[in-house]
Amino acid sequence: MNASVYDENGQEVYDKVAYLVAKKPCLSFTRGLWKQNDKYIESYWSRFDNVWFHGDWATMSRDGYFFILGRADDVIKVAGKRVGPNEVEDAVLRVKGVRESACVGIPDDIKGESIVVFYMGDKSEDVVNEVGKEIERSLGRSFSPKKVIWVSSLPRTRSGKIMHRLVRSAYLHLPPGDTNNLENPEALDEISATGMGD
Repeated sequence: MNASVYDENGQEVYDKVAYLVAKKPCLSFTRGLWKQNDKYIESYWSRFDNVWFHGDWATMSRDGYFFILGRADDVIKVAGKRVGPNEVEDAVLRVKGVRESACVGIPDDIKGESIVVFYMGDKSEDVVNEVGKEIERSLGRSFSPKKVIWVSSLPRTRSGKIMHRLVRSAYLHLPPGDTNNLENPEALDEISATGMGD
């Protein structure tokens, strides 16, 4: 497969977070979606001319190594700057007393989005303060979280994946959508109790 990383303008870039693409199709590519060919073209072939769009953020080193950073539609945009939830969560996990974390972007009238961090671990003001400081040290002051919230559990699938979409929905008191694969729905109630509301 002839993979690459393209910026917003369709230019190949190195050592920058951008879109993972395939410059040429390979035999294993699907040829469409059942009864939804327009959706297939729109989702995978319309962003760049004759280039398949994967839907993930990635970086590509000059020596050909790729680092997948997560879904492009999962990005948080704070004051015009993009950050993946995994980048924020990596910083949070460096804080002593944090076992697990999930971060989400919430609407912000000034910045576009603000970051809210949920963490499991030691419930203390020291940990909350240190989480904010570590994010600033690692990613820059503009990514300082609006809130850092301790929770006893994070919503996860039966396979153990944290459901960021549901974390955000619960915090903002939005309809959760499909929760069939959720192992611990009570985690949503706890997050909702800390949330913004309407």
